[in-house]
Amino acid sequence: MKRFFTAFLLAGLFISCTGHKNQTEEANRETKIINNAIEAHGAQFLDNGKLKFIFRNGHYTVEEINGQFKYERLISKGDSVYRDILTNDKFVRLYQGDTLELSPTEVSKYKNGLNAVVYFATLPQSLSDDAVVAEYLGDMTIKGNEYYKIKISFQENGGGQDHEDVFVYWVNKDTDLIDYLAYVYHTDGGGMRFREAFNKRNINGVVIQDYKNYKPMVAGLKVQDVDELFVNGDLELVSVIKTEEPEVEVY
Repeated sequence: MKRFFTAFLLAGLFISCTGHKNQTEEANRETKIINNAIEAHGAQFLDNGKLKFIFRNGHYTVEEINGQFKYERLISKGDSVYRDILTNDKFVRLYQGDTLELSPTEVSKYKNGLNAVVYFATLPQSLSDDAVVAEYLGDMTIKGNEYYKIKISFQENGGGQDHEDVFVYWVNKDTDLIDYLAYVYHTDGGGMRFREAFNKRNINGVVIQDYKNYKPMVAGLKVQDVDELFVNGDLELVSVIKTEEPEVEVY
């Protein structure tokens, strides 16, 4: 009886260790895929560097030095000039050079809008943040290329106001570049988008790319399944996202 009990304990210990090993291997795989994507995009250079670009009617400057960041957006509307500035410590909006008094709702709106543009323009730099929770979803073939599917969610602590948003990235197995991404968002009534990257160019070591922006034509879809609709041609093109006149300075 004693021998059986000991064997039972050893078997349980083996299963526990094996399960822990598998979880560790999965976590290491996800981390490796993300790190390889960051390196392939040259996103690590933006940790100490500056990116300038034009998106729609805004001129953006994204600068980071040793964890201290400063995002700026300059918007001209006729003779009116607005400048939004977001740092680690605060957000301010200037009009004709003077600081505006904003309500909490306005601060949230302008801050989140600026953050969103920077997030997509600098991908996949932010995927190394501590609040990121990565999950490997398996492999997918799109247009003859093989991809890793990585689901990204965020911890509430440190994940920002939009921590409930969920992203999926398709990382090309040959190039380690993110060719496709999809996300669920909850602002402005919520929705789902799928983006196809194009016009990839290397600017001073950093890959900048534009996107064709699609939406599903059916409801109740899980974000990780939207690639099937894309492959079957069942997505609607709603816009084209262009990062124009990009400049990169590495410190």
